[in-house]
Amino acid sequence: MADNVFSEGVSDDPDAGLPNVLDLVSQVATEVQKDVGGFLLAGLPPAGLLFAGTFGALFAVYGSMFLGMLPGMLGEDEDLAALGGLGLMTVTLLGVVLALVAITTPMWASLYRAVWGSLGRGEKLGIGSAFSSMGGDLGAQFLYVVLSGAIVLVGLSFCYVPGLLAQAMLMFAWPAVVLHRMPVGRAISWSFGHAMAHPAWHLGLWAVTLVMGMILPYIPFLGYMLLFTVQPLFVLLAYRAVAGDGDTARDLA
Repeated sequence: MADNVFSEGVSDDPDAGLPNVLDLVSQVATEVQKDVGGFLLAGLPPAGLLFAGTFGALFAVYGSMFLGMLPGMLGEDEDLAALGGLGLMTVTLLGVVLALVAITTPMWASLYRAVWGSLGRGEKLGIGSAFSSMGGDLGAQFLYVVLSGAIVLVGLSFCYVPGLLAQAMLMFAWPAVVLHRMPVGRAISWSFGHAMAHPAWHLGLWAVTLVMGMILPYIPFLGYMLLFTVQPLFVLLAYRAVAGDGDTARDLA
C-alpha cells in the first residue's frame, strides 16, 4: 500500500485504479465553479431548516422544561418540579430530534439524487433540488438511518475510534441505497467490503469529509448551504469511480 493515501498508487498498490483523494477535491472545485449559484440554492432549504430547527428546539426544550416544573413549583415540591421538568424536557427533545430526522432524511436523499443528476446528466441544481425526489424509497432510507446510527453508536461506545472507522466504512452505503436502490443490508455489506479492501483510501475520503464538516460551518450561513451540496458531491465523485454510473453498482451488475 502506498505510504501517502492522497497520491496515486503504484502497480502493486491495492488502491491502484482508484482516483487519489486530492484529485477528487480538485474535481469538486471544478464542478462547483460551473454552477456556484445552483450549489448554493440547492443547499438553502436544509441550511434554513437547520437554523430554524436549532432555534425552535431551544425554545421547545426550555419551554417544556418550564411547563414540566410548573406543577411542582405551584405545589412548592422541589422534587416534583425537578422530575417534571426533566421528564417533559427529555420527551420534547426526543420528539424534536425525531421530527428533524423525519424531515431531513428524505431531503438528504433528494440532494444526493440531484447532485448525481448534475454529474451524470448535467441537470441544473436549484432550490427545489432538496424536494424534487423526497418521496422515493422512504422505508429504505429510514431503515438505513436506524441501522447505520446503531452501528456508529456501538463503535463509539468502544473508546470512540471504532465509531469513526465505521463512518468511513459506511460512506458508500447511503448513495448505494438512494441511487442504486440497493437493499439496505446489502448496501452496508458492500460498502464495508470495499472499505476493507481499500482502508487507506476510505480513511482519506472520510478525512476530507470531516475537514469539510469542520471548516464550512465557519462561513456564516453560506458555508452550511455549500456543506449540504459540496459534501455529497465529493462522496459521489468517489462513489462513481467505484460503482459506475449505470442502473446498478458496477460490481453487482
